Amino acid sequence: MPEISILIPVYNNAEYLSECLDSLLNQTYQDFEIVCVNDCSPDNSLEVLEHYRQKDSRIKIINKERNGGLSTARNEGLAHAQGKYIYFCDGDDWLDNNYLEKMHDAAVQTNADVVLNTNILTHNGVDEPFQHEIRYTQNYISNVFLKPEDCILRIIWNVWAYFWKKSFLDAVGARFCDGCKIDDMYFQSTVLPFTQKIYVIRDCTYHYRIRKNSITSNANINNSIYDICIECYEKIFEFYQNRNMAERINFKLFTSNIIPLFQHPDKQKLLAKIKQYFMSVQEIVQRTRNLYESDELEFFDCMIRDKWIDFYKHLFSSQFSAKLRNNVVKNIQREVKHEGNI
Repeated sequence: MPEISILIPVYNNAEYLSECLDSLLNQTYQDFEIVCVNDCSPDNSLEVLEHYRQKDSRIKIINKERNGGLSTARNEGLAHAQGKYIYFCDGDDWLDNNYLEKMHDAAVQTNADVVLNTNILTHNGVDEPFQHEIRYTQNYISNVFLKPEDCILRIIWNVWAYFWKKSFLDAVGARFCDGCKIDDMYFQSTVLPFTQKIYVIRDCTYHYRIRKNSITSNANINNSIYDICIECYEKIFEFYQNRNMAERINFKLFTSNIIPLFQHPDKQKLLAKIKQYFMSVQEIVQRTRNLYESDELEFFDCMIRDKWIDFYKHLFSSQFSAKLRNNVVKNIQREVKHEGNI
């Protein structure tokens, strides 16, 4: 039985799979299996997988009968995993060669349910690699434990940043939500609350690739990411409510990356959708205001009272202004002035 199961969902990854698999096979820690779930990929991803399986028997291929999306592929990988630890990796990313060793050492030494690595380099094919954006500075600390109630949806929600104890995932029945397009966020939000402690390291590097046609790369172009996020938040809130957890967990109030929101092609419709979501959680948020940051609450209150432009004004007059005064903000200012709002 392998110590680690590395689970890779595969769909149209042929161009990048070799780099990903080579980075795994060249790890300094070698006691693992690689479970690749081919989600009916129409490109030649399967050919690449077969080539690597012939080279290394630790590579296992699961061919799904029909395409089901990222969530179903990851769930299929979980169902076939044999390792003591679970690590999710995307087929278009790659790891430093000591990544598994560092994560495994931390997991064994601390006996943590999960280890989080916050050292992530983002590659977008245009700029020099840059550090993955992390909103809360506590994520830059290393070799410490975090309480899960302090960081649900405040830390990295990308599933590949975590190294899980399989017995824990099995005990809580951890699964991805079918049909949820941001399945990482749902998974982390519904699994992390059950951990005792989260151990954080900032050491080895995960190399995260943003592809041209990904949701992330297109988020600020067509803004569909906002609609997708709201649907995910609603599912998370429903999960918390059904388990009587909503009173003690900070669920998302939508203030991250707020500036591009106001560039949405159908801004008023989206703002109405956000307000509808806020109204559905209003009663609980009002009882648990101590769980949220001041900017979260300010945006929440403004949206509930149809005063979102007041939040806008605050952004341009507060201490955040210096950070926000870039080309995007200047364009928004011109738009708002044109509408006669400020």
